[in-house]
Amino acid sequence: MSATRTHPVLNAVRRIGSAFCAAALVVCCVSCAHSAKEGQGYLEGFTTSGAFLVVRVVSYGIRNGLPPSIANGYLVAFQQDGSMRTAWTQGLLDSEITWDGPVLSVGDSEYEYLVTDDGASAFPRTVDGGHEVGRFVSSTDGSVLSFYGEGPVQRAYNIDSGGIRDRSENQGFYLTNGECGGRVLSSTSTRITPILQESASEFAASRPPGGAESGAGESGGAQSDSAESGTPDGYDILAQVHPHDGDLPPVLAVAPRETRIEVFRTDLWCADDVFYHLMYLDSPEFVTRDSDGGEGKTTIFLNEWDLRTGERRIRMVTDEEGGSFAVGYHETAFFGQYDEQSYTFATPYGRVFRLDAQSARVTQLTTLPLAKPELRSARFYVRDGYAYAIEPSEDGEAPPQFSACRLSDGRCSTPKPLEGLEEKMRGGPLTGERIITSFAVRPGYIPDIDS
Repeated sequence: MSATRTHPVLNAVRRIGSAFCAAALVVCCVSCAHSAKEGQGYLEGFTTSGAFLVVRVVSYGIRNGLPPSIANGYLVAFQQDGSMRTAWTQGLLDSEITWDGPVLSVGDSEYEYLVTDDGASAFPRTVDGGHEVGRFVSSTDGSVLSFYGEGPVQRAYNIDSGGIRDRSENQGFYLTNGECGGRVLSSTSTRITPILQESASEFAASRPPGGAESGAGESGGAQSDSAESGTPDGYDILAQVHPHDGDLPPVLAVAPRETRIEVFRTDLWCADDVFYHLMYLDSPEFVTRDSDGGEGKTTIFLNEWDLRTGERRIRMVTDEEGGSFAVGYHETAFFGQYDEQSYTFATPYGRVFRLDAQSARVTQLTTLPLAKPELRSARFYVRDGYAYAIEPSEDGEAPPQFSACRLSDGRCSTPKPLEGLEEKMRGGPLTGERIITSFAVRPGYIPDIDS
């Protein structure tokens, strides 16, 4: 072999090494320039002072085979004059924001943050988070409850101004969650969480005969065959994922498993010891798909867990005329706020409804002024009599549009461009574009509504 020739394997190694160094340099440009300081995390100098709106944008980082560890994002606070303040954060799937009183809370893959007009406090979690499955404000003391999927164990944390007070370990998967009296409860089933099969069976055995499910006659035929036969195909469960001792959360209520239940991204809420959430039944009489490829219609049901009796009831939700309430098949993801016995929510197309839990009847209040509702790209927020939306532009070049509607009369604002947010959403060469995962408006904020 000539001394001047290069071996092909060495050539390949050099090419790989060069590519790796280039990638490492880009990663360092993305992440090494941002450092966390003790007690501040990545939000040094970030406050909510003067802000009426805070937006969370995140890149998932799972592109071109790259690891999610390089995912990152920003918190962006907007002032009334259109100026903005930003802070870099680590990435996190489905990151929510709560803004209750003076305290805004948010998390990334390493820290829990509490932000006020005076600054930000950061509290490191003992295990990095990958996927947030819920963030709530305790109705008993105002502390923050955050819940993460972290491998085979899901962890719920309780945070206040002093830091992380405690956490609960939960074996299994709990994806439909809500807050009730300072607790985090999860509506699940033994199909999704088989580790609770024994606990559910013991709970069912302790109940009086026929007491596991009530009101099935009001469900519009929603009771499952397994419930009617008395031989349940496992159980639907309400479990308490925080607080509790040990690996397994206690079971609070069970019902014979309704095999057609499909739960989508929606809020769960608690009132008078009853835990509610919306769902649908994947069955031809309740879900239609258009023959021309359209999305068809999906009938919505209200699932109610009674904490006093341990029973479950399913009721069909009705519209203002008393007929079944149905939405498009791709519209079954609701974003809302509960208040005692009502739940006000926006659908992915920007329609806003109020559900009365006593009657299980909805009333349409307004429709947010979206430019392209069919893209289902907008994010929503409902608070204190107003519904809000942030809609990215179709091509990502123009600023996202912020709009608001007053629910008392249905009047809406002219969409306002959030100048500069589109630049934060463009991302980098490795992480790809960032998306809006959540936003929150300042408590007590009153938007400008057209007369």
